[in-house]
Amino acid sequence: MKSNGEHIAPVKDMRNEFRIFTFNITDKEPENSTPHRHNFHEIIFLEEGKATHEIDGEYYEIKGPEVILVAQGKVHSFKVQAGAKGCIVRFSGSFLPENTECLFSQFFFLSNIPVRCEEFREKIRSLLQLIFNADNEPDRKPAFIKYLLSAYVELLKDEKEKHFASANKASKENYQLFNRFLMLVEAHFHDQQPVDFYAKTLNVTPRKLGEISKEVFGQSSSNVIDSRLMLEAKRLLLYTPQSIQEITYTLGFSDQSYFTKTFRKWEGLTPSEYRNRNKVA
Repeated sequence: MKSNGEHIAPVKDMRNEFRIFTFNITDKEPENSTPHRHNFHEIIFLEEGKATHEIDGEYYEIKGPEVILVAQGKVHSFKVQAGAKGCIVRFSGSFLPENTECLFSQFFFLSNIPVRCEEFREKIRSLLQLIFNADNEPDRKPAFIKYLLSAYVELLKDEKEKHFASANKASKENYQLFNRFLMLVEAHFHDQQPVDFYAKTLNVTPRKLGEISKEVFGQSSSNVIDSRLMLEAKRLLLYTPQSIQEITYTLGFSDQSYFTKTFRKWEGLTPSEYRNRNKVA
């Protein structure tokens, strides 16, 4: 792929539904990226070099080759270091609505795919080259780009499934059910639905759902639900001007004292203490 030089920049001005970027950082460090919330999905292929990824107030050092999956709605910033090289694809849910949600996760643990196999790396490079070329054709055809992007998503979904199922000794069926559980949590965590609701929707017993959750994610199903709720609470505290009371009702808590008690249980701080200690300038 043709490099864009020292700065990450769009190849050209495109519609908001799809964009592709390449980056090749030589000597200069790029400017700091400020935390922002996406209204699109983003797939970052860090082929070479290092980067710092800030997600919901936490910092992670990443070394290529690795694929970073940034779900729509996630608050993050991504800063590549000198010597970094790679490609970024962004697309909206409406651009490629079919079967993409299970690739992405709001949890960092499920957001990265290491590229350990050269064959996998070459498949990524080849697909990205095809997408890049198709997007720069004079008679650019969105349908063809969607086809290529769908192939890229399927490649990553398959690798992610193999990686996490192998790492946690989980069966393919259990990993897929856990992903369905995560998608349900994403849709209903504001409602604070009990585990029974998710188990019934997934047609398994609460005990079975808990076993699968621990097998794949290392936490109970109730902890997964609570973790997602607290993740959103921290985002609202860090990145919005909403008052504690407003956040309480946004997250579906009956009163502020119960929200404060729950937040302190998870974070060891009250919401006000957390905001004052970590507030983004």
